Amino acid sequence: MADKRHLRNLKRPGRGGFALVEQVIAAMVIALVSGGVIGSLIVSHASQIDTRHRVLAMSLARERMESLLDRSGPQFFDNLLTQVGTEPVLTLDPDTNTTASRATAITPVVGVQYLRATVTVTWNYQGTLHNEMLEMFVSQ
Repeated sequence: MADKRHLRNLKRPGRGGFALVEQVIAAMVIALVSGGVIGSLIVSHASQIDTRHRVLAMSLARERMESLLDRSGPQFFDNLLTQVGTEPVLTLDPDTNTTASRATAITPVVGVQYLRATVTVTWNYQGTLHNEMLEMFVSQ
C-alpha cells in the first residue's frame, strides 16, 4: 500500500520539476546575457581591426617620410619640393583586403627657412573613410 501512495504522489500535477513559465524566463535570461557577451565581442573585434589599420597606416606614412629625409647633398632642400604626389593603391591590410592611398605634400613655411613635409595615408574600410597623417618640419 505504501507503494501505491508513493506512485499517486508522483503522478499529481504541480509537484516537483520546473513549470513552462520558469523555463521560458530562464531561456530569456540566458539569451540576454549571451547577446551582451556577443555584442561586446563584436565591438572588441571591430576596435582591434581599426587599431591594426591605424598602426599599419602610420607605418606606411613613416616609411615615406624616411625615404624623403634619406636624401642628402647640396640640393636636398630644393629637391624635396619635387617629392610631392599620391601613390593610389597600396595594400594596407591583406587580412581584410584593405587598400590605401598615400599622399605627400611639401609646403614652404612663410618667413622662415623651413619646409613642412606631410604624408597622409587614406583608406576605406566598410564604407567609412579613415586617414592618418604624419607631419615634419625640415630646416635648410
